[in-house]
Amino acid sequence: MRRPLLILAVVLTLGFIGLFHWEERPSVLRRAVPSFRLSLEASDDVCSETEQTGILKEAGRHEKGYRLTLDCREYSLFVYTELTSEEAEKLLGNEVVVSGELFLFAEATNFGEFDLRSYYDALGILGGINAASIRSVKAHSSPFKTAAFRFRERMEDVLSAFSGPYYGEERALLFNDRSDLPDSSRDLYSFLGFYTLLSSSGFTVSLFGMGLFRLLKKRIRSRLFAGFLASLPIFFIGSMNGFSLSFTRALLLFLIRVFASVFRRKFDTLSAFSLSILFLILERPEYVLLDGFLYTIGLMAASGILIPVLTHYFFYVSKTEKTAIRMLSFKSCFLPIQIRSSFRPAAYSVLTGFLLFTFKTLEYLLLLLSVLCGALFGIENAPVRILASCVTGLFSMQKSLLLLIQKLPLADLVNGSPSMRRIALYLALLGAFALALRFLTVRRKQTPERAEKQVSKRVRRLWILSLSGLVVFGIFFLKAEKLPSDALRVTMTDVGQGDGFLIEACGKTVLIDGGSSFRDGIGSVLQTTANYYGHSKIDAVFLSHSDKDHVSGIEEILSEDRISVSELLLPDLKTTDERTKNLIALARSKGIAVRFLSKGDLWDAGDLRVKVLWPERQSSFSGNDASLVLSITFRETDLLFTGDISAEIEKEIELDREYELLKIPHHGSKYSGSAVFLARVKPLIALISYGKRNPYGHPSESVLKKLELLNTRVYRTGRDGAVGIVFREQAAKIVFAKKRSQ
Repeated sequence: MRRPLLILAVVLTLGFIGLFHWEERPSVLRRAVPSFRLSLEASDDVCSETEQTGILKEAGRHEKGYRLTLDCREYSLFVYTELTSEEAEKLLGNEVVVSGELFLFAEATNFGEFDLRSYYDALGILGGINAASIRSVKAHSSPFKTAAFRFRERMEDVLSAFSGPYYGEERALLFNDRSDLPDSSRDLYSFLGFYTLLSSSGFTVSLFGMGLFRLLKKRIRSRLFAGFLASLPIFFIGSMNGFSLSFTRALLLFLIRVFASVFRRKFDTLSAFSLSILFLILERPEYVLLDGFLYTIGLMAASGILIPVLTHYFFYVSKTEKTAIRMLSFKSCFLPIQIRSSFRPAAYSVLTGFLLFTFKTLEYLLLLLSVLCGALFGIENAPVRILASCVTGLFSMQKSLLLLIQKLPLADLVNGSPSMRRIALYLALLGAFALALRFLTVRRKQTPERAEKQVSKRVRRLWILSLSGLVVFGIFFLKAEKLPSDALRVTMTDVGQGDGFLIEACGKTVLIDGGSSFRDGIGSVLQTTANYYGHSKIDAVFLSHSDKDHVSGIEEILSEDRISVSELLLPDLKTTDERTKNLIALARSKGIAVRFLSKGDLWDAGDLRVKVLWPERQSSFSGNDASLVLSITFRETDLLFTGDISAEIEKEIELDREYELLKIPHHGSKYSGSAVFLARVKPLIALISYGKRNPYGHPSESVLKKLELLNTRVYRTGRDGAVGIVFREQAAKIVFAKKRSQ
């Protein structure tokens, strides 16, 4: 069956993806950016007072109060308030003036980090307001929305009363709200490549609507009236949970199904899917940047292109062959999306997807039934408690199966972030495969004696093996670009107020420090950065000293087995503090080699050579002044890492060369980075790692002025985010994680 709408939807999606990646804000799609957004970006995202007018569209619980969605016509804003339920209900649907502190969502400042700002930009939500006051300008009472809000509030109360171990997952599934999800669930689903399935599926709601429509058609003569009645609960759920992208897509699919029945036209699911996708793309092209949207395109391409061309060419397929064709088709279409988003090929994604879809459908229906029964009959009712226990049991079984899949061979394979060029080549090969089969099918039909004759088993298996080979090729081809053997890469990660440096050369990965004073989850930041480059292992971790802002992320990595570590290297001191003792014990319990370093010691791997310049053996120094000072040499490139040493210790460091790169001591503190020391090092590039708006005044203006006098190029995490520097053939290429730093 020909499906021009499907082909048009796929081509448009690929075209817009290419356009967005070719130019960050394509001129043909450029939307008017509000002045508040530009001024906030220009002022380094500092919050500012604002007054915004719009219509309050949606409301949902959030921490101490409610998160409201303010529709300002050209864009939307989230409004965070401490309103009561009654106050939020009165304002819902009204035109209001909101006064308060305006802020932008967090921008990705590390390589591979999820960009919350870009995600909400694609949805048209440009920021948030911590509301000080909300004044109603014009009332727009809507009994329908009021009823939906009250119904959700009652359901929220019942769900809170159940308060099981999977409360966050249940809220995500029932109300499409991921704010209470534990990090462990986010990490697990992201690891398996299906983070988007954590929240409620519009497809499930669409199936419910279609089932209700079929039932009503049998009892009501008017198909139009039956469609109207069936659509009411769908719109009610949308008013209750918000019209998310997946819900809007499912709603369009349902409406197309109803109109096809009303006008007695044949309904084709894939054509309807394609029409809904085309509508969304043309309404807001930025949707093509969202993983959930791309998974839908992949599903359509597999179901509407790959599977049909294979089955039509074969003419006859056995059940085993049909299963293999479906699994391979879905995997081949999902593969670039999964690798691009999670840096893993998710080897068991087809199995995982099938399990998740089955579990999520059952969980949604049972959860909805248990909450409704709880609202009607009370949560102490025995049958209601039994239903709630069944839901908990399903979630527990699902998690156990996912954890089992996570431990299977090849499940933890890391590819890194492939370039768009590699993805385009892979998709071109996949398209050529489909076109070749389509061409052969047309040739068969033009030959009468072969048109109704099935293809031999050997030929069928050959084509299935070819598709398998294409998938295997994709798994090993869609990888991060390998660092050339004559290159060295230094990545300064943005850990806030702390240090974390990743060095790669000669096939080895070295981490120097990894911690933060005020930010949690640094282990995840370091792991994501390593995974982004395609690394699943760190060969050596150098710990300059044991302050929290240098070690907290390393503690997370070791305790949670986030990434494999071969060796831990520490300064050789007379006395060892409690934190260091615990870290050493943890490392040894994991089978990690521990080594103590002092002045003159070496660590090398081919052309990569690390020499320790400080401290002395069994040094009596402690704290910052006991920091490891490392001189790193790779061919003609020299790097100097100085921990948190003070100006007094800088005098003790013996230098026999100038350095291309210097890690400024102690985050640019005024007590380090003396003029004499900087003049001795004479760095071409200086790196300063610190937290934006930190209470210590880092980096010091005096240090910055000294570097300016030396004509040193300075890169700072508080301003630039994470920075990657590739040294090759006496040249340096700089790459920024933050888009605005490019």
